[in-house]
Amino acid sequence: MGSDSFSLPILRSLLRQGGNLAIPVEVVAVVTQPDRPAGRGRKLVAGVVKQAAEEAGIPVLQPARIRRPEAVEELREQRPDVIVVASYGQILPQSVLDMPRRRCLNLHPSLLPLYRGPSPVVGPLLNGDPVTGVSVMVMVAEMDAGPLIAQHQIAIEPDEAAGELEERLAHASADLLLETLPAWMAGELVPSSQDESRATYTAKVTKEDGLVDWSLSARLLARRVRAYNPWPAAYTTWKGMTLQLRRASAAPGNALPGQVDGLEGEAIKIGTGEGILLVGEVQLSGSRVMDARTFIRGRRDFLDAQLG
Repeated sequence: MGSDSFSLPILRSLLRQGGNLAIPVEVVAVVTQPDRPAGRGRKLVAGVVKQAAEEAGIPVLQPARIRRPEAVEELREQRPDVIVVASYGQILPQSVLDMPRRRCLNLHPSLLPLYRGPSPVVGPLLNGDPVTGVSVMVMVAEMDAGPLIAQHQIAIEPDEAAGELEERLAHASADLLLETLPAWMAGELVPSSQDESRATYTAKVTKEDGLVDWSLSARLLARRVRAYNPWPAAYTTWKGMTLQLRRASAAPGNALPGQVDGLEGEAIKIGTGEGILLVGEVQLSGSRVMDARTFIRGRRDFLDAQLG
């Protein structure tokens, strides 16, 4: 059960390698969100998980509401021994959680109980954590609170953006699942309860979260640029247009908050509440992503602009 790009490497790993495990695994069905309208014509478009399943000849279920009795019955007809859930997008009812003999396993891109909730990849980037990881959890009714059967820690790269980190975590989740499934199916793993005293929670990211507050420190703003890349992107305004900041780092120095203070190396210098934000890539509304020098080349008046 999965619906986005995080789910895709996990499905593909199961399809490619599941049959070769010590206890072979066959994907009997894929459950994903209904097709969504997209593009100018608002035509219904299949998600990446559905496309991959259809290419492999796997039956696809797309209930609008997984809680509905007919959706639960359709899933029960597949007679699953285990259900693997990765970024599915709907809350599973107890009738589904209890359905498989070996339960429902959730792949979560954080080191639970840290960063429960809808934004587990963004959370550690906003907080400047040096490491994060992935968890395999037995699902319960409470969100991300089930007992753990496996975890794997990975280091966060210094300039890594959320999209890049999520892709690495997706592949790490796929690897960890393949390592874990045989022992789990054989009944050799004992789940361990999460330490509730260490639990932290994330909020859903909104478009408004990306708006840059130049009174904040360069250190915090650099974290936000990474955490909100690719979506919603950290953004400010210039001449009535939206300017997205795609790559940035913090440096010592002084300038008025939001004031462009020239170039330093390959980056645009912008003042903040504390320190200088060095912006290496930007995207002006209606244009492509550009490195700082390319952007400045045709916009020399930007070098003394006041942003926001």
